[in-house]
Amino acid sequence: MKTIVRKVFLMVILACIWADLGAKVELPAVIGDNMVLQRNTSVALWGKARPSRKVVISPSWTSVKTTVTADSDGKWSAKLQTPGAGGPFEITFSDGENLKISNILIGEVWLCSGQSNMDMNYGWGLTRGKEDIETNVYDRIRLFDDPNALSFTPLDTLSKPAEWTPCDFAHAKSFSAAGYFFAQALQRGVGFPFSGKDREHRLGDVPIGLIEATWSGSPICTWLSGEAYSGADPEFAAKYDALAKAIAEPASCKKPPQLSFWTPADYSLRSVYQSFVPIVCTCYLALYGTRFA
Repeated sequence: MKTIVRKVFLMVILACIWADLGAKVELPAVIGDNMVLQRNTSVALWGKARPSRKVVISPSWTSVKTTVTADSDGKWSAKLQTPGAGGPFEITFSDGENLKISNILIGEVWLCSGQSNMDMNYGWGLTRGKEDIETNVYDRIRLFDDPNALSFTPLDTLSKPAEWTPCDFAHAKSFSAAGYFFAQALQRGVGFPFSGKDREHRLGDVPIGLIEATWSGSPICTWLSGEAYSGADPEFAAKYDALAKAIAEPASCKKPPQLSFWTPADYSLRSVYQSFVPIVCTCYLALYGTRFA
């Protein structure tokens, strides 16, 4: 009998230890070591913890701590005020167990998004600028390459592992060449007719973070949310609604809706871009709450 009691007691102890191990805060790939955060603003951080657990966020650039509570699914989000350009810094997340991310820089964050012109990199056989990518290391530029994934609904996680990396040949060779030379030009302060307060972009010591989200050959329509596309093309609304229902209730769908005209085959390229580029910009503005240069 005593042996059974001991075994049960040991199982309870192990269960408690296992629960604590599973309590560690989880962060998305884009929030991690070596990342760059936008300077002088309120930035969003998010992740997962145990349901209803309090998460304390402690950035090293201030003594102010931010506390949030995870919802019933364990999801949490918070806003942190960032200082001027600088670093490196650390951020500690704790729900009873600490998770620290390090080597964080504060500066300018730019999204490099689009099709083949933005996707093109050193590996495509570039001739101009090839030596620059091969030989230079930019300590104040960091890169994040978002893996491609198809989805009709927003995703909480990336399709493949990804992380912030330094801007050296090993990583820059597969990164957007347009993004690479854009960041380089920003640091050198050449080629950009900024004026007034925007002249601050010429400061060479300001860290720059580049996030690449590109897909060569993708129709511009696929960069819109379903709601935005429905507003731009009323004929699409009914098909989008049918698709949303099929995803939510697969058993009720005998034949999957066809979204064949999500490609530009039925339109001239000029008309597609004239119609949809402003809508894409509006979508990005709604998502990120900032202007585009």
